[in-house]
Amino acid sequence: MYNEKYVSSDGNKVTEKTPFAMWEEIMYELELHIINNDLHGGDKVPTIQEVCMLFECGHSTALKVLNMLTEEDTLYKAHGKGFYVKDDSVVNKLKEKHYNTIKREILKYIIKGKKEEIDMQQLISEAMEKADYSK
Repeated sequence: MYNEKYVSSDGNKVTEKTPFAMWEEIMYELELHIINNDLHGGDKVPTIQEVCMLFECGHSTALKVLNMLTEEDTLYKAHGKGFYVKDDSVVNKLKEKHYNTIKREILKYIIKGKKEEIDMQQLISEAMEKADYSK
């Protein structure tokens, strides 16, 4: 059974088809849990096996996500104990990372809108919804 704390904001596990790779979806969801203060500095994050169960992914995908978050200085690894959120200062870093992602997505939609003469407000709303920041 998966922990509801690690499901996407719409209440589903991260398994629906998206233009993103599975590891990107998992990373995004774990980062959101840090941004939303579900996980704080020093908190243990799900183990590799738990990530596999929560997100229905393979061992190598789960390990890739946790290692990438460690390389980005968001998590640290305590050998033999697991992965932990580094500290509360990572929240601002993650907010900026997500903000830049949203900005990039909005720019893509604006360029698409200019090419196809689509309503800009509709495109921005679609981009915000896609990034799950419309709420």
